[in-house]
Order: sequence, then structure tokens, then C-alpha cells
Amino acid sequence: MAKVGRPKIYKTGKQLQRAVDGYFGQISYEREVIVRRERVVENEATGKPEIVTEPEVLVGSDGKPVKETVWLEPPSEEALMLHIGIRSRDTWAKYAKDDELGPVVEMAKARIKAWLVGELNTRNSTQGIAFNLKVNYGWKEQVDLTGDGLVQVNLGGRAAEAAE
Repeated sequence: MAKVGRPKIYKTGKQLQRAVDGYFGQISYEREVIVRRERVVENEATGKPEIVTEPEVLVGSDGKPVKETVWLEPPSEEALMLHIGIRSRDTWAKYAKDDELGPVVEMAKARIKAWLVGELNTRNSTQGIAFNLKVNYGWKEQVDLTGDGLVQVNLGGRAAEAAE
């Protein structure tokens, strides 16, 4: 029986990984984390101590500089698919089920999900992000009435409490 449909754009995981990396490379970059350290030094003119603030690269416990990802725009699966030439969510879903391409798709989805979860912790209004996580990443909202006047809402592991 002949296969129906277009041939795959990406035949190997390596090809797909290069394309996905190209997308993330266009919308983000990494930089070293700089912290301000204060130290007391003697003022040469007056001989009195003064506090000097100096920038310093933050170093992790492994001795390497700590890096952070700076996002130039929010990542999304739709933008990723557009960037790499996949026109349909069905095609993306088929790639996800493929033995070789699937791990690349799952890692890309995990990076986007990690960004979304990070935004939950930093934004004042998170309704759109919570909706995205529920619809696209299987997060569930669980409401517990504790009986002590508190309502606990758990969204995929992040809990928030509000007075009843």
C-alpha cells in the first residue's frame, strides 16, 4: 500500500534539531549573570573607608559562570512550526510519534513549557499563560476547599491561596 500525503520535510532527528535550534536561536540568547558586589575600601584622598560597588560575574558551585536565557519574544509551538516549515498541527503530532523525530519535538515542547511556567512566577496577570498550559500541555486546575476559610488552587504544581 502506497503512503498518502506529503513526504516528511525532516527525515532525521539531526535535521529537525538543527531547524528547532535555529528557531530558538532567533528568539533568544544566553548571557552571563552579572551581580553587584559591595566592598569596603579606603579612600586614598581622605583615608576613610567607603563602600564601592563593582560588577561581578556570578559563578555556580561548579566554578562556571551562571547563564540566563534572554527571550526576545515569547516562544510558541505555532511560531516554531511556522519557522521550520511545518504547516499543520497534525504533522507536528506525527513527528512527535516518530521514533527519531519524537524526542526533538518533546524537547522543543519542554523548552516552551519551561518558559510558560517561568512566566507564571513573574507576571501579575497569568490567565493567558495558564490557559495555554491547560490546553496545550495537559495542566489541570484543582480547587481544594480546606474548611478554614481558604481556597487553594493548584495549577500543575504551583499553588496559590486566596481568602474565601
